Amino acid sequence: MANLHFLLDKNIEFHGQIEQVQQSFHYYQARIAELEAKLEKREEELQKDHLTGLLNRKAFDEVMDKLIPKAEAEDGELVLLLIDLDFFKQINDTFGHKIGDDLLTHFGRLLTQHIRSQDYAVRMGGDEFALVFWGLDIASSAIVTERIQKFLNHHTYHFDGQSVHVTISGGLAMFRPGESKQDFYVRTDSILYEAKKNGRNRIEVETL
Repeated sequence: MANLHFLLDKNIEFHGQIEQVQQSFHYYQARIAELEAKLEKREEELQKDHLTGLLNRKAFDEVMDKLIPKAEAEDGELVLLLIDLDFFKQINDTFGHKIGDDLLTHFGRLLTQHIRSQDYAVRMGGDEFALVFWGLDIASSAIVTERIQKFLNHHTYHFDGQSVHVTISGGLAMFRPGESKQDFYVRTDSILYEAKKNGRNRIEVETL
């Protein structure tokens, strides 16, 4: 009888230990999920431009590292648009950096309003931006770009009682099979340079 009571006590003790282990397991499982969520949020923050909320240059490199092999494997259409705000330094000097920052923020919002869910809007740094079009040919990408340019040509921003008008210059190019990420960027940037050299407030599209 004593042995039976002993075994019952041990059984109760054993089940209590199992329950403690299960509670600890659930606690650490929830803790791991919480830390993973924080890490994911932090990684997302590191990919965003703090001013505009667009992707940053680091994220741009990651996007291109993903899409270039995909374009090669699937014979997919990948188009890059590089944009500069015309005479942005003069805007900063005339109206101040706060209004300059407000302008960059609104321009970033304008870009996101004109792209699809599979496209990417990026602030490369300063007043340089990029749009990455996936699965869209260069003619259709040019139409999107022209809509953005047309909006700016007919719109004046108002910040703190100041009226600010801005135009853009852009270079548009399609990825060529076998091309490196750097070569693709440099080639598109040279097309942007042509837009500036030819008078600004224009979008130059590569000749296919």
